[in-house]
Amino acid sequence: MSTDYSGNAVRLSPTDIADVAAEMGVEPAAISAVLIVETGSAGGYLKDGTGRMNILFEAKVFSDLTDHKFDADYPTLSVRSANWKLYKGGSAEYDRLNAAAELDADAAPCAASWGLFQIMGENHKDLGFATVGDMIDAFKVSERAQLEGFVAFCHANGLVESLADHDWATFARRYNGPSYAVNSYDTKLATAYNAASGIKSLLLRLGDSGPRVTELQTALTTEGYTTTIDGEFGRTTELRVMALQDAQGLAPDGIVGTDTLKALGL
Repeated sequence: MSTDYSGNAVRLSPTDIADVAAEMGVEPAAISAVLIVETGSAGGYLKDGTGRMNILFEAKVFSDLTDHKFDADYPTLSVRSANWKLYKGGSAEYDRLNAAAELDADAAPCAASWGLFQIMGENHKDLGFATVGDMIDAFKVSERAQLEGFVAFCHANGLVESLADHDWATFARRYNGPSYAVNSYDTKLATAYNAASGIKSLLLRLGDSGPRVTELQTALTTEGYTTTIDGEFGRTTELRVMALQDAQGLAPDGIVGTDTLKALGL
């Protein structure tokens, strides 16, 4: 498949989520909650002018897809257990993807999650695509195409009812995997749903923006967890928060509450 991942970077229109939510029979805030948890304010594309999608390369999935044969020699690309510490965030995830593609060109894109809703490449058939390349080519066109891919995934995996009922634990298990609780995925969804519904929170998390996020990013960078200070709580900032939390013996969930603020002296 082509390794030219550049696309059009066409963003969602103001009505896209509402239109799709009506078709699914769910609240727009429920869909927005998943979007917030997966890519937050970053959107479906990198902000580097390349038109490439936001991705994460999953070393565990790559290991599973390649029968673990690269684990010993490539421990940053192929592992038997999920390890968020391997993520680099942003464009650096393409460096990881391309390095894995040199080992197995077919498995590498299947082991990455793509776009607004971070759909795994290995799930392309659930979305009606014959190959992962077909899925990527479709997603490159627009965030609306990525949104439609999410809808197809939900229908294929029986997720519409749990999304409509705000059954975050069931949705999390089917969408994020059986270890969802380790990453507090269901809690993140509930918090994001409240935010999307207009319920204010004292917490800071993926998708937030403003002066409080700038203060957080400044403190993180001062403590050695360098991140861009732009007032946007994106994936890289989340990873830096998780690293700080892990070092401080806190649950590395990427959500900034009282304990995390205290660790940063805020």
